[in-house]
Amino acid sequence: MTVISKPAEQVRPPTAQLRTLLAPIASLLRWFLQANKKVARRLKPRLSPGDVDMYNKYDALVASYASEAPTPVIVDVGGGKHCSFAHLVPRDGSLRIVGVDISEQELAYNDLVDEKRVGDATKSLPLADGEAGMIVSRTLVEHLADVDAFVANTSRALAPGGYTVHLVPGRYSLFALAARAVPFPLAKRILHVLRPEMKGIVEFPVFYDRCYWTALHDVFRDHGLEVVHAEVTYSQADYFDAFLPAYLACATFEAIVGALGARQLAAYVLIAAAKPRNESSDDPIDEPAVRAGSSTN
Repeated sequence: MTVISKPAEQVRPPTAQLRTLLAPIASLLRWFLQANKKVARRLKPRLSPGDVDMYNKYDALVASYASEAPTPVIVDVGGGKHCSFAHLVPRDGSLRIVGVDISEQELAYNDLVDEKRVGDATKSLPLADGEAGMIVSRTLVEHLADVDAFVANTSRALAPGGYTVHLVPGRYSLFALAARAVPFPLAKRILHVLRPEMKGIVEFPVFYDRCYWTALHDVFRDHGLEVVHAEVTYSQADYFDAFLPAYLACATFEAIVGALGARQLAAYVLIAAAKPRNESSDDPIDEPAVRAGSSTN
């Protein structure tokens, strides 16, 4: 007599069981976060009527200085995979964009620059003395452990009459304080859950060295550069839009510090400085009319 045994029931791995158990919770969490963001978007025009897109302002500011650069070389430091202002400057060969990044892998994806150079901006920019007409960066400075060294390297590599333009997240903004309150890997994971669109953008450790109004002015002055444009925005509540109470608290903070003009607590600083045309001269550098009025929203 042949005994046919019942096939053993396949046992699912513990990890798969856990994923099955957590799937409804994850789905509910995603719904909750999206619902909060939807309400926040509706409230934003009322809570932040003066919100300014500093990223677009940065690109426009870089483009406006490009025509006045003493050499046709714009150096985009820390641009990595992308150059945000490339579409706003001449691409007819009259101007060359040089991408500089510490990561050769990141630069490999950047097809918007004319030349790629690998280097650590706090040690030695891969540029000859006076080679650059402009040196610019967008949300790079907060990732540098030694901003003083970076500005010193910038001053060396700038040609007389050259400009340097930077968009800098503020050290005392609420999102910067939150990022430094916990270990960075954990802060990054939380941000990627709350704001998935930040994956691939917020990936590197932050220091926020010199990343506030007075310190930025001081460090440029210390290295012989004259600040010719500076403005701030306090808008930052979008970082917290996945949790409505935090969003409302941040919007209230924005309104208070904005009313007080507390630029040290700004969310972002957009700043431009120039190297004197004659280093022995104290003659001021003219600022183009397009930047005559600086916003402090």
